[in-house]
Amino acid sequence: MKLFLSTLLLMLLFSCCCNEKTNVDRPTNKIDSIGVLWERVHHCSKLEVAEYTVLKTVSFDDKSQLKLFGYSTPLPGEKRLMIPIEVKMKITVDLGFVTRDDIYTTDTTINLTLPAPKIEITSTKIDHEKSQESVSWFRSNFTEQERENFMKQGIEEVKKNISYLEINNLAKSNTENVLQPILLNIGYKKRLNVTFKNSEIKSPNFKD
Repeated sequence: MKLFLSTLLLMLLFSCCCNEKTNVDRPTNKIDSIGVLWERVHHCSKLEVAEYTVLKTVSFDDKSQLKLFGYSTPLPGEKRLMIPIEVKMKITVDLGFVTRDDIYTTDTTINLTLPAPKIEITSTKIDHEKSQESVSWFRSNFTEQERENFMKQGIEEVKKNISYLEINNLAKSNTENVLQPILLNIGYKKRLNVTFKNSEIKSPNFKD
């Protein structure tokens, strides 16, 4: 399975503070500071921080048995199918659930605790040009339903083999890269440090 990572965009799905004015004065006390930070982050809503494209080849070799007089024997001939599928996914971080308690500052950093990133499948397709099928003349051809089931099987295998630790690390890095300029824009020069809730669980929610 080949995995192509596109650390794309770093774009906001819901216009995320891009229209904030650049002349906002920096708050002078800690309570106001946390409140302003929370407002800016909370209004960013959902961030799309990365996109994955996974290529997976699903192979099937029909080994059906023929039963005669109480004995089983393999059906003669062959019935094989190889389907390359493409699964596109995006990684999102929902900032709409951030509370003021999820933000605290030190002399040098702004620490932000976020909900775990989610993986959403955006599209799946079969590469029909590269599909290979070999069916003996006396065997039945593959049905569309069988092809659909094989594609679903491939998608499940993709889910099982995703590196969630890699995804969490990527989501952390890209989220910081998106939010840091926004904080600088409103006068905060401290370094942003992002962590995710339930960080001991390395499997973000997978949303189909």
